[in-house]
Amino acid sequence: PITALMPGGSANSVWKEWLDEIATFAKDLKVDGKLVPIVFRLFHEMSGFWFWWGTKAATGAEFKAAWKYTVDYLKDKGVHNLIYAYAALRLC
Repeated sequence: PITALMPGGSANSVWKEWLDEIATFAKDLKVDGKLVPIVFRLFHEMSGFWFWWGTKAATGAEFKAAWKYTVDYLKDKGVHNLIYAYAALRLC
């Protein structure tokens, strides 16, 4: 479940390793010395039920907490060139 990503969760250390890789990539992606904007489609189609972050696996509050945790983690790593795409399957 999505709660495993959060601090104290069973997947938190792996999640942070993956986010660290994303942070390194994002901060290194430059053209003529300028950071390139990247659209990051985090937890896409979250209003569907088939993903481990979807409606059958996470409450709205759990999803929001994981989204905020992920965005804050990347910002704290100095990543400021991501455009976070909120990409629901449908409006709920």
